[in-house]
Amino acid sequence: MNRIFKYCTPFFVLFLLLPGSSCKKETTCNGVPNVSVYFQIQLNMGYPTLNVPGNNETFTGGYNGDGVLVYRYTSNQFYAYDCTCPYDGQSNSKAIINTSSVSSLYATCPVCGSSFLLSTGSPSKGPSTCPLKAYAGTSYDAGSNTVTVSN
Repeated sequence: MNRIFKYCTPFFVLFLLLPGSSCKKETTCNGVPNVSVYFQIQLNMGYPTLNVPGNNETFTGGYNGDGVLVYRYTSNQFYAYDCTCPYDGQSNSKAIINTSSVSSLYATCPVCGSSFLLSTGSPSKGPSTCPLKAYAGTSYDAGSNTVTVSN
């Protein structure tokens, strides 16, 4: 009996560990490839929506030409995100995030249904567990009232 216990114990422990590991959720994220982005926005030259914090506007560029969404978080903070959905944007050309209105706090992918908080880029509703691709070189010059988006 002691001999059976000796040989069966490792298999029993392994059996106990397997159910716990199979319950983990898989993280599916194709990500968005790096592309060169650089443009400037003169806010007093035809972009009145971006003069108000909480508003956003989409510009040309980004991965696959899907666009770059610029969001005015506060009077001096702007964020820019690639419009390609990080969940399935590389495999589905229609997976382009958008907002339902100019003053939306969220952007949504019409294909997978993921929703992203524009103040952080993080997903607020899945299936995406990955944030929007942010363009970290985004800056604001209050003197010239210009936003620069780059990476």
